Amino acid sequence: MRKLSYAAVAVLLAGLLCGGRSHAAEAGSCDTTCVPVIKNNSYVNTVCTFNWTSSATTGAVTEVGGIAITGELLGINFKSNPAAVPTDLYDVQMLNANGENILSDGTTNVGADVPSAITSAAQRRSVPNKDARTKYLNNEIVTPSIANAGNSKKGIIELFIW
Repeated sequence: MRKLSYAAVAVLLAGLLCGGRSHAAEAGSCDTTCVPVIKNNSYVNTVCTFNWTSSATTGAVTEVGGIAITGELLGINFKSNPAAVPTDLYDVQMLNANGENILSDGTTNVGADVPSAITSAAQRRSVPNKDARTKYLNNEIVTPSIANAGNSKKGIIELFIW
């Protein structure tokens, strides 16, 4: 763990709070934020949260809610909103500017067939990496693309970044 001064924490917070961007369209909507996690004056990681709502007509979330992320991608957590639970086994991709799914190593996509169960522990997944290397994002715009969730459904995607 890294020890940070209060001034460093303030700078980190100012730089990483991503402003709660909201994007809405017929393609669904998504609010995004990135917040550093500090425990005992030590930086633990950053959690980038994507609160999404699928389209009322297509059930999809596409090209909305993108946010720039820098750091090692440690894992992902999927959560359902109890008020509008997605269809069971919906599909999630997190696309970079080149259209590549950062949740996939080319063989496995950890966002495939996400269960609609409410408990977050059942939906926490590690991100596969080519050659067992950590996936590093260098100021990459990451945008969720969600399919098969059902019309007007809601969920949360959390990316854990170091």
